[in-house]
Amino acid sequence: MTVVPFDKSLKLTIKQERFARAYVESGNATAAYRQAYKAVAMSDGAIRKEASRLLHHPAIIAEVTRLKRDVAVRNEIDVDEVTQKLRDAYDKAMANDQSSAAVMAAMGLAKLGGLLGEPVQEEPQPTLEETKQRIRETARELVKYDPAWGQIAKSLPKASG
Repeated sequence: MTVVPFDKSLKLTIKQERFARAYVESGNATAAYRQAYKAVAMSDGAIRKEASRLLHHPAIIAEVTRLKRDVAVRNEIDVDEVTQKLRDAYDKAMANDQSSAAVMAAMGLAKLGGLLGEPVQEEPQPTLEETKQRIRETARELVKYDPAWGQIAKSLPKASG
């Protein structure tokens, strides 16, 4: 089990703490984001992107690790026990000719052993309008450094809608 020492520099905001707790409870980062943040006006893609960003934040990683450790301690679960239960489930499934149950147990063992990582979720591609908007915003920022970008920003088509 990974032990994450308390580090005062890894202080969480209230919303980050809510996100970490909701993530540990559900295992679903987007659901946790919706629960912790006001995401009503956000697209599903934006929510996925923000939830992913939070899962890579050092303070949230530390908090999620701490919360998972606390759950394991509270429920008296350790890796050896889980490994044995998965091996027993595999053996029972094979004895009863239940191949899909055996595969599930084998996959659980592989994941527990670090042989399988978490599935990578592909980031949604921005729409054409989102890309144009990003270019316009970048051009407006670049004007601060080079006035020539002002002409470029003016030449870009206006946002539709």
